[in-house]
Amino acid sequence: MLTEVKDNVHHVTITACEEPLQYNVWNCRKTQGNNCKGAAVSFGGYDDYTKQKGPYRFPKGLSIRVGRHTPYRYLVVQIHFKEASLDRMTAAAKISLTLTDSRTDRYYQIYALGNSGFIPANAEKDRYGRRVVELGLLADQLKACKNCYAPLFLHNCLKEQRYGIGSILYIPCDSCPYTNLINTGKRHRSDTSKKGMLIWDVNTKCSMAVKNLKIREREIGKTIEKCAEMSCQKALQEEIDLSRDEDDHSNGPSITVSFDGAWQKRGSGRSYSSLTDHATMIGEKTGKCVSQGTKSADCRKCMYVDEKGDGNHDCRKNHSGSAKSMESNLAVEMVQELQCKGCKVSCIIMDDDTTTLARLKQCINSDIVKRSDRNHQRKNIVSDLYHLHEKRKGKLSTSTISYLTKDLDYAIAQNKSRAEQLSQNIKSIIPHSFGDHSTCDLSWCNYHKDPDNYKHKSLPYGKDLNGQEMFADLSKLFNTYAKNSDKLANSGSSQGNESLNQIISSKAPKATHLGAVNPLPFRVCVGVIQKNEGRSYIPQVYEAHKLSPGKFTLMHTAKIDKKRKHDKVNASTREAKRKRLVKKGKFNLNLKAKEIREGVTYASSISAPAKLSENDDDISHIPDPEPEVTEDPVSLKDEIFVYFDLETTGFGTDCDIIQIAAAYDNQNFNRYMVPVQRISPSASRFSKSGLILYKNGEIMQTDEENIVGINYDAHNAIDDAILQQLIKTLKSLKNSRKHSFSVQYTVSMIIKLQQKKSRLDTFSNMPSTVCSKSMLNKIARSGLRLNHLILAGNRGGVGGVRELLTEQFDGKPRVTKDQKILDSISKHIMSLKN
Repeated sequence: MLTEVKDNVHHVTITACEEPLQYNVWNCRKTQGNNCKGAAVSFGGYDDYTKQKGPYRFPKGLSIRVGRHTPYRYLVVQIHFKEASLDRMTAAAKISLTLTDSRTDRYYQIYALGNSGFIPANAEKDRYGRRVVELGLLADQLKACKNCYAPLFLHNCLKEQRYGIGSILYIPCDSCPYTNLINTGKRHRSDTSKKGMLIWDVNTKCSMAVKNLKIREREIGKTIEKCAEMSCQKALQEEIDLSRDEDDHSNGPSITVSFDGAWQKRGSGRSYSSLTDHATMIGEKTGKCVSQGTKSADCRKCMYVDEKGDGNHDCRKNHSGSAKSMESNLAVEMVQELQCKGCKVSCIIMDDDTTTLARLKQCINSDIVKRSDRNHQRKNIVSDLYHLHEKRKGKLSTSTISYLTKDLDYAIAQNKSRAEQLSQNIKSIIPHSFGDHSTCDLSWCNYHKDPDNYKHKSLPYGKDLNGQEMFADLSKLFNTYAKNSDKLANSGSSQGNESLNQIISSKAPKATHLGAVNPLPFRVCVGVIQKNEGRSYIPQVYEAHKLSPGKFTLMHTAKIDKKRKHDKVNASTREAKRKRLVKKGKFNLNLKAKEIREGVTYASSISAPAKLSENDDDISHIPDPEPEVTEDPVSLKDEIFVYFDLETTGFGTDCDIIQIAAAYDNQNFNRYMVPVQRISPSASRFSKSGLILYKNGEIMQTDEENIVGINYDAHNAIDDAILQQLIKTLKSLKNSRKHSFSVQYTVSMIIKLQQKKSRLDTFSNMPSTVCSKSMLNKIARSGLRLNHLILAGNRGGVGGVRELLTEQFDGKPRVTKDQKILDSISKHIMSLKN
């Protein structure tokens, strides 16, 4: 927008507004923001006749956004003159408007001339939703503008800045360009802070307990229970439709459900004393909850009814037996309820922890079929393997347990409803792991395709298991599973119930006892509706309770449900499952090695005085893998370069210096010193220095300066230092920087070498047939001593030594993963232990 004005024009105003007035406002003080209806923003100068500043010019490149997502629909242009004269008003100003989609440098939709307030892209969006306000404070602030004392109007609000529940409203004045900041509540300053933003009173009060919250929960709870009942009925009908057998209508509809319960107080294994319990039934076809129930053995109102005389209350106490009988009683009641609705439960999927099936057959239907939950079966199998792991300490590793469990999972998944075939496959797993493939099925064993090069994909190092005792124990265990192949082949899943229990635990935390009052049934119902309907249950409950759901509530719940569906589809893909396995594998990669290094860190009564002295070795810490010292190239720009070199009595880090020389530009420095140690023959051969400090057959003076010529001697310190001429000839600081390092790096390397030598000395008695010198150097460089390997053998046997040496660090094994070397070292360490 470009503006040209003549001398008789005092100023020009441009206003973006919703709707212009039908008449002109000639009072300049009321021009800006007052020449239209609704939201407006004006640009221009103020009325200032006395100063006579001359013609007002807009800056070049001025842009105003109107339409689209803004409330502004019109541009109103007004020209104000120094004096009214009709003959001089012609062509007083020239204004050029250009439509553009891009924002210019002077974009005044955000900050307006003469207006410090923020103008939003959509001023209408803050008109929705609900606010907590202090009416008295709000009324007092709207009484008058802070600039001109004219009344303010709430409908002119341009923007709302939220701070928790409190807000600041930006309301412009109709009589002046000032934008007032209106607080919706009182604010205060914290006792611990004397500066910064004030704290809203309403946010502080919300952190305190609300007395009436329980009353409102009881009010909405009745509606929640009705909505949950309707949702379960809807899910039941869907399950019946999907389970309907077209060939058999004689006995009415029947369904298969999964059943599981949960106490609100966790059992310890010895004592089960929870006062409440809930249970759910989920349809196998739909995965939705078709029935739910709660049991409570406590009611706070009933406890004090004699004192208060309040016998008329909503009592939810419906159980007088023990906590163990709650789950089976709920199962009987829920199946009876489904039968009353005209639906028969022909099969139920659940764990093997209760006598629910026996009670169902006794009380309802003797023909009802039970299928075991595969997740609970898997837990029992893993538990059996870990018991064997404790029995055969050091023989059965955790990675081997993972391999055997995975093989069993594959066998069950590939042989659903085929009990005989599953039994044969289970019996073949252990021989297959130990290298006997005579009973393996060609459909899953690849040994017969390439016997010479076959390796196990998941067994440690791809090798067969060994050990007659281990083979006998594992075969006995897996033969037991094979005998129960009928149960395994026809197993189901109650994972949906476990997922629902997790949702309910978020609504009714186990740390809070909710069974003495009404909330537990309400919160269980909330979890059931969320499982069936998603987050959209919130507006559904509002509508059922005759409450408006709210625009933002609808948007938010729809967004969450959309993400939930997307995540569910994505989580079931092959790529997502593989990613989860890789992530889990990375997490557990060095877990065993860490436990070996740390020793016993958590155990029953481990800190008792009697056990502390017994377990000194168990609490000793094996050092972490040592990182390599990283080179730190120095900056080579305008520094002064001094070149120096040393000649020593040997090539070790503890040798004496016999010659030191330095060179800078054309200046050289050279000194010889009498060493305390003897000069090694190898050093003497290279530097030509004798045992009594000879140089080329001549006795050297230790306090003389010896300046040599350019003839270069590769093992003379002064000649080495004069190599500066070669570097100057190359003129390449870039290449020099690559091979430079700081003094700190040198010191760190010397310390590391000394520590490595100290650790290497502990392996001095290890036979050369066990391990080479280079491998011993590698072990010492990783931070390990001989006593560390013995300690690992005491804690984890042969596997402990192997885990320690193969621990991953920076993507590489700590020492090596070569099987021959690992076998040799671990056997030698175990012989030292014995």
